[in-house]
Amino acid sequence: RAVQLAQPAAAAAVTPQPAAPTTPAPLREVTRTRRVDAPRPDLRTVRSVLSINEAAPAAALSVALELRHGYIGDLVITLHPPRALGLPPFVLHERGGGGRKSLKKVYDATTTPALQALAGRPCRGRWTLSVRDAAAQDSGTLVGWGLRLQLLPAPPRRAAAAGAGRPSNAAAAARPASKKAATKTVAARNRSAEGHNEGHAEREADRHAVAEHLA
Repeated sequence: RAVQLAQPAAAAAVTPQPAAPTTPAPLREVTRTRRVDAPRPDLRTVRSVLSINEAAPAAALSVALELRHGYIGDLVITLHPPRALGLPPFVLHERGGGGRKSLKKVYDATTTPALQALAGRPCRGRWTLSVRDAAAQDSGTLVGWGLRLQLLPAPPRRAAAAGAGRPSNAAAAARPASKKAATKTVAARNRSAEGHNEGHAEREADRHAVAEHLA
């Protein structure tokens, strides 16, 4: 009689679930400003310094400035980064604007693509803004300027990473218990072996006694 083997039930189809989207950590913003009100004599250069103490790397940096001058087209405006960055100065404004009498503007990576070089770099240090008059006959005043940084999230603390290799409290507490259990097991085995040896000795003594009686 033919025997029909039961076919195994088909496994239920498993639909992969999409991974939950991760929310990027928000950027932290830091702004430093300085009111200067420094006259800029004809054919001279005015400099102003701002210090940044934040050690976190920057995602982006922008520069805001305001100045008045008889002829904006005379001016060359440059941002000098801290020496530790090893980057060249960033020219923000180079004799543009013609006969305008004032300049109030924000410079970022869109208006000044060279500023993209700061992305991912720590911006701590002394930043210097220089305003140079490159033509005669007009003078003006640097009213003020500022830096706005968007900082990347800080990396995980090393202390937490160092502790990753250490046993947890539960594991540490389990170790003495496991040692005690192992000690008890060894002791029980020793007692069993001793009992077995004693029983064997008693049986040997009985056989000797029987043998002597028969003799």
